[in-house]
Amino acid sequence: DEAVRHALEACEGLAEAHALGIVHRDVKPANLFLARTARRESAIKLLDFGISKAPESGDPTITEADRVLGSPAFMSPEQIKAARDVDVRTDVWSLGVVLHFLLAGELPFEGTTATEVAARIASEAPRALLAARPEVPRGLAEVVQRCLEKDPAARFSTVADLAHALAPFAPE
Repeated sequence: DEAVRHALEACEGLAEAHALGIVHRDVKPANLFLARTARRESAIKLLDFGISKAPESGDPTITEADRVLGSPAFMSPEQIKAARDVDVRTDVWSLGVVLHFLLAGELPFEGTTATEVAARIASEAPRALLAARPEVPRGLAEVVQRCLEKDPAARFSTVADLAHALAPFAPE
């Protein structure tokens, strides 16, 4: 319940950024800050837009195709290939990796080096979520799997679509 609730909060923050034409490109646990409100409720805050892709950013180093921008374990296949060729679906991928990690306690792609992780992301299927945590509802595992589709067209096209798919698994 908590993982889905936090993922839904991250979807809200990303939807705001995406509405402004900003792709975060570095969604990972370290950039999803668990804050406490004045009422002592928890809330996810989306941090570190340092490598985000903004419309007409004016910084040529941010969109160079030959630069690796992001955290390899959370990068989408298209981001690994060319950081400038990403859209909001790269954030859907990364949020799927975060959700897999929260639910399974392990990353869907691991390796001993960044290059090995990137190669696995580009060529292998993600680790099966249900193999690590069989108690996760099958439908929720399917939502995570769809986030981790290699082809961006097969993923949720927006974080709003992802949020709608996650909603049935959210706590009351």
